[in-house]
Amino acid sequence: MRMTGPSPQVRHMALLRALYRCERCLLPLSSQWSLHHRRPRRMGGTRRPDANAPQNLLVLCGSGTTGCHGWLESHRTEAYQTGYLLYDLDDPLIHAYLDGDGDWWLLTEDGGRIAHKPADSPQ
Repeated sequence: MRMTGPSPQVRHMALLRALYRCERCLLPLSSQWSLHHRRPRRMGGTRRPDANAPQNLLVLCGSGTTGCHGWLESHRTEAYQTGYLLYDLDDPLIHAYLDGDGDWWLLTEDGGRIAHKPADSPQ
């Protein structure tokens, strides 16, 4: 059977980057948390090599129906506007996301993140 999710090493990298907090609301993770694919895998998965890369994954509280993960799935327009969801041709390395403190972040291939100021934001 083909593995379709991130490797244990990538999961660990994402958790360390998030400091074991939800990357949207910034609250400490409880027992229910999930990795969210910014550029969705679609039904049946994908063969894109970066689908399960750190820059395409966010640690969120809840599942696909609860917590911040559930909120994103129910509010897809806002999720696209804030970088939690990306379109198929979007590169996760150059599209930032907005956290609960109002800070924008770019995710990196090595599991880190870099503060980002959008071009259209006030100086």
